Amino acid sequence: MALKKLLNKGTVYKRNDNRWGGAVRYRDEQGVTRRKSFCAPTKKAVLQKINDYIERFKNEVAEADETNKPLRNSMQKWLRIFQYGTVEKATYDRKEDSAKLYIYPRIGDLIISDVTAADLKEILTQMMNE
Repeated sequence: MALKKLLNKGTVYKRNDNRWGGAVRYRDEQGVTRRKSFCAPTKKAVLQKINDYIERFKNEVAEADETNKPLRNSMQKWLRIFQYGTVEKATYDRKEDSAKLYIYPRIGDLIISDVTAADLKEILTQMMNE
């Protein structure tokens, strides 16, 4: 899934009705170009609305980026969204318990983008030795 992306920092223009307008273009998660428009009586108010929107937009993108989150949080979200209701209750419980018992204590606090194949191999080796 692609992340949302800003395409410009916003444009401001004077409208025919003597008000000010502004717009920000962005690409959504599906890759479609979208436009968010603003209107206010003064140029300063439109600029403030654009800046507020861009700040909220950046926060949404940062929140949606799973690679910067701990493995524990993303795995719990994956279990809730993609596993709960699609597998038997006992299977779901077993997956959840296995994650709590074996995965979270070892690598649950690592950032997803920092997890390497060597980390996984080390964990498997430790578990086999136990």
